[in-house]
Amino acid sequence: MVAQGEITEVPAELIGILMDEGGDEAEEPPYLEVGFDYARRLLLEAQAETWSRGDSLPLEYRLFSAPIWRSQPPGPEAAVGVELPLPAHLRSQQEIGDTARELLTGPYFVGWFLETPLLYDEVERMMKMMPRRGRVGPRKQVQLARAMDDIRDLLIATHYRPEQLEALQTRLTRMAEWLTIAGERQLAARTLGLARTLSIEPPATNPFIILLVQRGIEMAAEALAGGFDLREDPARFGHVGLPAAANRVIITPATPLSKDDFNGLAA
Repeated sequence: MVAQGEITEVPAELIGILMDEGGDEAEEPPYLEVGFDYARRLLLEAQAETWSRGDSLPLEYRLFSAPIWRSQPPGPEAAVGVELPLPAHLRSQQEIGDTARELLTGPYFVGWFLETPLLYDEVERMMKMMPRRGRVGPRKQVQLARAMDDIRDLLIATHYRPEQLEALQTRLTRMAEWLTIAGERQLAARTLGLARTLSIEPPATNPFIILLVQRGIEMAAEALAGGFDLREDPARFGHVGLPAAANRVIITPATPLSKDDFNGLAA
């Protein structure tokens, strides 16, 4: 918690509390108070994942790394994580699709969608098929629908390889931990159920994967229409292969950090 230029310890009774700064209309998901060592375990995993992709660590993380890591390494209890509920049994594509839509339209998964340079290339190509003026006639609507399906199939086939599916399962499990801490055990069970389907249902027919790609296409089209092109800054793609995490945490330090610690972050 940052207050008057200092990073101070958050009271233990606040751990597990959602901190919604923007109310129901906010586009950003709420913050969640978590324990210091639990958050540091997630940071260790994210750091290793980032380096494995050959990416640089975000500037914000590098600025805060000194006070975060000056304490002892995370203890054994942090490695255990939280006690998760049993995964929901999603027995059909209908159940998978309903669960995926429920989660992806909720506040906790607002940032989950596919975002890659290839997606932007294909969406740009599709947008060039659209007339600049006037209505889109029935024939053109059919062409655009086919183009959308072709883009979706291409992205699924080229992107969701076994290693990407494994990474996505890990990300869903971490999201289930977040939801469990927040008291959303039913949503956590559904999230774990979706993670399980990635080992059973092929990507081309998995409703969760299809929705992630469709949302990515819609977001890219909206961005390009507004003159915003992530390809101009490839580093912004960041989590290629992993939808951007909607969950955020507030780290509860084991000990209060002094004003000097805080001022040194920008050094």
